[in-house]
Amino acid sequence: MNELILIIGAKVSGKTVEIKDKLSNITDKNAVVFDYCQEYEDFDIIQPDEVVSFLNGKDGKVARIIPVVNGEKMTLTESQKVVLNILDNIKDGILVLEDLTIYAPSSHEIYEKIITLSENTNNNASIICSFQSVSSTHGEFINKAALISLHRQITSRIDIYKSKIESFELFKIAFLLVQNKTKDNKYFFCEISAGIITGDFSKEDYRSACLDYIIEENGLHRYSEHY
Repeated sequence: MNELILIIGAKVSGKTVEIKDKLSNITDKNAVVFDYCQEYEDFDIIQPDEVVSFLNGKDGKVARIIPVVNGEKMTLTESQKVVLNILDNIKDGILVLEDLTIYAPSSHEIYEKIITLSENTNNNASIICSFQSVSSTHGEFINKAALISLHRQITSRIDIYKSKIESFELFKIAFLLVQNKTKDNKYFFCEISAGIITGDFSKEDYRSACLDYIIEENGLHRYSEHY
């Protein structure tokens, strides 16, 4: 089964920790992280040309590739070529592309290949992508993702993205839930999948987010002093 999974949140919101946790719980596939920012030092390094064969394994192993060639940091173009080559050839496993916009800010070819993979029912490769904000996340990614993990955001409003998010009501309720909960826990996150929001929150937390949504959508915040 192939999936597109999104992790969206500001810096120091727990995205990398969540990805590591997800990978540690996988037992029937291998995973590779394109570790551009070199934050996955616990994992062994493999070379880019080893990725495809490594991902064919089903041992729950995790490795990483780093953007270094002959002791020199890869250029953005070189990094993009590595990712494109992997996307062109993988058939199985899990590929993690963290902070894709840092090294591929406008590579439509990469985004299109990820979408194509997520729609190809004959391919078993899953992709995990992380982004630092809703604004930096490709709109089609949000609509095609099997699961979206929403962390603390740097913005307090997302209404300007209403036109590019198909299930905007659900997405905004999750956004408001995160906004409320991260006041006390900056690492709180919730997940959206199959029309359901899940996470470490109570029914009261969920009701509060729904009420906030109703108030904002209907302009009732103008009367908040009467509550």
